[in-house]
Amino acid sequence: MMKELEKFIEIFEGLDCAYGITRKSNQFDERGKNKTDSFTILKPPGKNLWKNHLEGKDPGLGIVPIRKDNKCKWGCIDIDVYDGLDHKKIIQQLKSKNIPIVVFRSKSGGAHCFLFAKEPIPAIIMRAKLKLIASAIGYANAEIFPKQDYIRVDRGDTGSFLNLPYHGDDRTMRFAYDENGEALKIEDFFEAYKEKAMSLDELKNLKIANDKEGDDFFKGMPPCLVTLLSDGVPNGQRNNCMYNVGVYLKKRYSEKDEWQSHMFTYNKKFMEPPLDVGE
Repeated sequence: MMKELEKFIEIFEGLDCAYGITRKSNQFDERGKNKTDSFTILKPPGKNLWKNHLEGKDPGLGIVPIRKDNKCKWGCIDIDVYDGLDHKKIIQQLKSKNIPIVVFRSKSGGAHCFLFAKEPIPAIIMRAKLKLIASAIGYANAEIFPKQDYIRVDRGDTGSFLNLPYHGDDRTMRFAYDENGEALKIEDFFEAYKEKAMSLDELKNLKIANDKEGDDFFKGMPPCLVTLLSDGVPNGQRNNCMYNVGVYLKKRYSEKDEWQSHMFTYNKKFMEPPLDVGE
């Protein structure tokens, strides 16, 4: 048990000065999910909490992935769907695109899609890749963990926690799936982790096969900008986004004086609502 515990902590460690707990009620929301009360505890997540989690003692443990140095060792796409969610289909989508993610069943029956790193990497890079992956598999609006690019612990920031899998070890309903959609025992998950965890360079070079790549609008565009435009740019972010679009267009059409006319096209297609012509 101790070896298993140490490995589990090594994989899922995060912020060392706070953790989360979630208590489930007997009430359900309109999606069929148990209503819960969540709390962030401003104390280090001691080893005993991890041990209790694997033993199945309530409440389970939630860990904040982003650390004080704004790096993380894991990230997650939280697919918050419970009625008829096909975990196996998600697994096959990821496999077909050669994306090394481990899919877990969440405590309420949704999907937690974990991307693991062999070393602490900048949270901003992890988030950018996960947003692109979420869009590529049809869940562009899913929550992404870490939820923050940066935190400042010195001013009281704690980030946002995610409930960990394997609450109750191999008795759990929060398990990882293999590539055939079968439940993995925790020792088998450790093997899947070793196979799929990535270095920083591997993550930077990870290509995400997205259906939008065939769209000429996104040719050669940075992945983070593709994701932002794909989700639709709301009021409040339009000026900054269109500035970055302008930089992209000036590089793309460097030999032609076309970029300004393209700006109007992108503005009309992607801004909600479009900026006025003067702006």
